[in-house]
Amino acid sequence: MIVKSLKKALKKILILKNRKDILYPIGGFNIWLPSSHTLPGYQSLYKNYDKKLKSIITYTEKVNGNGAILDIGANVGDTAAYLRTFSSSDIYCVEGDAFFLTYLYMNARIVPNIQIIDSFVRGLNLDLGYEVQRTGGTASLKLSDEAKPALKMISLSEIVSKAKIEDERINLIKLDTDGFDFEILLGNNDVIEKYKPSIYFEYDIGFKEKGYTDSIEVILFLEKLGYSFIVYDNYGNLLDFVYDNCREKFLILNHYLQSNLQFGGGIYYFDIFASIDKTILTYIIDEEFLS
Repeated sequence: MIVKSLKKALKKILILKNRKDILYPIGGFNIWLPSSHTLPGYQSLYKNYDKKLKSIITYTEKVNGNGAILDIGANVGDTAAYLRTFSSSDIYCVEGDAFFLTYLYMNARIVPNIQIIDSFVRGLNLDLGYEVQRTGGTASLKLSDEAKPALKMISLSEIVSKAKIEDERINLIKLDTDGFDFEILLGNNDVIEKYKPSIYFEYDIGFKEKGYTDSIEVILFLEKLGYSFIVYDNYGNLLDFVYDNCREKFLILNHYLQSNLQFGGGIYYFDIFASIDKTILTYIIDEEFLS
């Protein structure tokens, strides 16, 4: 038994030794990334890439004070590291991919006061029959052609319960789930309706067949609750802000994305910041115009 455990430990050490990891600066921390991760390359080319969360969390907390942050699709913990640089609020990192979880646990020893929930998030029609497909610095789910063990999935309400934050303010939900953000928002509307958190999510209409219609359904659902929107391109540059006539304006934005997908050029998805508090949005937009 001891020999077997020793062999297992030595094998793990050998894997860690042979793996080419890199330390990469994110905000005020140096965190571990696999050498295949695309984040350093993108940030060297596009200076605003993944940088808008600084103003988002700064002004959200200026208006609301501290509150829980849910990082859905936490990957290796890069977003958590960046948020922790500017916020002392509790951060709950939700990640289901075993490969990225390895790095997330390593980085949780570097970045203080983050809690990890090792699961994918259940969404509308997102439960059984999926498998993980990993590319570069991201992992996404795809329908499996053969029977696979069910992936571990929990709902946002289960995350809130597991984190014991039912009676707390949820300041921000950040989603980056490579094409499943719409389904997660639509499938967890109870949490959105109850807490009305600010939401930062990826708006990708081309990843799935129903992306176009699901995107508009998400916007209409949030608009009904009183949300307004800031639209960034996928490089982090301010593109638009939408306070009213949301369906018409997002149909125009969708046409732009669809045209790019069909004919080439431009960008292929947006990042959306949604909030019910127009003061937060105004702070962010004013800072954009001053920068």
